[in-house]
Amino acid sequence: MKRRSLFLCVAAGLVASLAFAAPSQASSVLTTEGSFTLTGSGATATDMEFTYSAGVLPPSSIITINASTTVTITGTSINGNVLEIDFLPVASGVLNFTFSTNAAANTVFLLGAGLTGVTGNVTGISSEGHIVAVNGVPEPASLALLGIGMTGFIALRRFFKKSAVV
Repeated sequence: MKRRSLFLCVAAGLVASLAFAAPSQASSVLTTEGSFTLTGSGATATDMEFTYSAGVLPPSSIITINASTTVTITGTSINGNVLEIDFLPVASGVLNFTFSTNAAANTVFLLGAGLTGVTGNVTGISSEGHIVAVNGVPEPASLALLGIGMTGFIALRRFFKKSAVV
């Protein structure tokens, strides 16, 4: 009987810790695409800036960039909520990159994109950036705690079935 009571107390404690635990946020993967075109004689650009809402950008070491063959990346930097991708001078290109963020899934964070380092006889500039996807990642610890709590409820039910007076 003492062993059952101990098991019941442990199960009740785990359920209570699940109910009163602070919620934690799993990371999401953010995929962003930016494209640009310069028109004019000898017009080139050397970097593109993407502006996100505050608190979304991770350390630059987490960012994975896959650019088109016309763009050769020379570096990245983060200044506040602005990600700058540096590349060799080109007149057009497409940038695709991903990074992890602790923001909620299916939320739009990209506020705008633009070119800097533009040189040459520029008659027109068009640049854009948009978010392709934000995917939520389930958190295993929350699911484990839920399973432990459900096990406690099943044990509680079995405990009262066996100790009921007939």
